[in-house]
Amino acid sequence: MMERINGLQRIRDFLGQHDLLTLFKTEHVNQFQLYRLEKGEVLCSEGEELEELMILVEGRVKITKTLPSGSSLLLRFNDALSIMGEVEFVTKKPTSNTVTSVGECYVIGIPFDLLYEHYYQDPLFLQYISKYLGHRLYSSSNTAILNALTKVENRFAGYLIAVNPDQGGTNSEEIRTENLVETAELLGTSYRHLNRVINDFCKKQMIEKRNGRIFITDLEKLEELADGIKYE
Repeated sequence: MMERINGLQRIRDFLGQHDLLTLFKTEHVNQFQLYRLEKGEVLCSEGEELEELMILVEGRVKITKTLPSGSSLLLRFNDALSIMGEVEFVTKKPTSNTVTSVGECYVIGIPFDLLYEHYYQDPLFLQYISKYLGHRLYSSSNTAILNALTKVENRFAGYLIAVNPDQGGTNSEEIRTENLVETAELLGTSYRHLNRVINDFCKKQMIEKRNGRIFITDLEKLEELADGIKYE
């Protein structure tokens, strides 16, 4: 369960770091909450009624959607600075996706009640939210096209790049051989198919398997195969 951290100054520091202090009045920042998540912790689950707008100020999270079959489909990765709950804030509906931390994350929570009372008619705040909603629509449309029209090889190449932000293979803990069933579900394919793709990538010396983990060995070839596919 994510940890609530007491520290108003730390909240102010994060807001200042991301140029967000001008969006909010000083007296309202006192009502913000700071949360810390370890790798694999769930920030919010599909169908949950949110009470806060969540701003990811440090770290990376994974956004997934549950399919009718019960498996999960990868939608995108979000890095700081990103917002979660803006759709729920505007529509007042339960969240439609699940958000999971990829590594250690820090998130600022802003109560919906505070936003409805003081910022729902604020032009600067609404402009900021509208801009992010536009980005969300763009990324969601791209993801739908990717999942429908691209091959697993291309999607997996893009996924490998996405979960290796240092692009050097040293941050590959997300791809472990025991997680391949989950990874296959996230990419909308079968475990057998994904395993064949991995073996093919190894033969082509784009990746290698060591100690139950997958490492990138030829980033250029992966980027060529991904052909611009980005889960973001």
